[in-house]
Order: sequence, then structure tokens, then C-alpha cells
Amino acid sequence: MDEILPYTSLKRSTFYYQAQRINRRKNKDEELLKLIKEVKSKHPCFGYRTVTLKLRSQGIKVNHKRVSRIMREVKSIILCKILYNVLPVSH
Repeated sequence: MDEILPYTSLKRSTFYYQAQRINRRKNKDEELLKLIKEVKSKHPCFGYRTVTLKLRSQGIKVNHKRVSRIMREVKSIILCKILYNVLPVSH
């Protein structure tokens, strides 16, 4: 660290504070990700808005932008398989 910090405009305390802050955010996001996956397993075609409403109805205080960001980061959550009925074509 002592070699890198002189080349940046960051003080040592700021660097460690920001690193700790990022780790805390990741931990909270992982907990929320588990809850989102739980909701999506029951309702795979729910979007971020409906997932947010479902989480709020369970008593979890969460912002829709945060749910959207997490769902975007984990793209496998977003996918929804829509089945179409193929009708025979009559000429």
C-alpha cells in the first residue's frame, strides 16, 4: 500500500474506509440476492418492480433501484421463459 498511495490522491484512512464500505455493501447485497432468488423461484417472470413489492410485503425495506441493480448484475435472474403456442397455419 505504501508504494501505491503516493501516486493517488487518496489518504490511507480514506482508502481503508472505502474498502470496508464496499465489503459491507457486498454482504448486504448477497443477503438481498438470496431473497430475490427466493421470490424469483416462485414467480420466474416477475420483474424488478414486482419483486420489490413482494419483498416489501414480506416486511423487507428495500429500494427498487437496488433490486434492479442486483438483478442486472446477476443476469440469470432476469431471464423468463415465455412459452408460445404454435398454431397450425391454414392457407
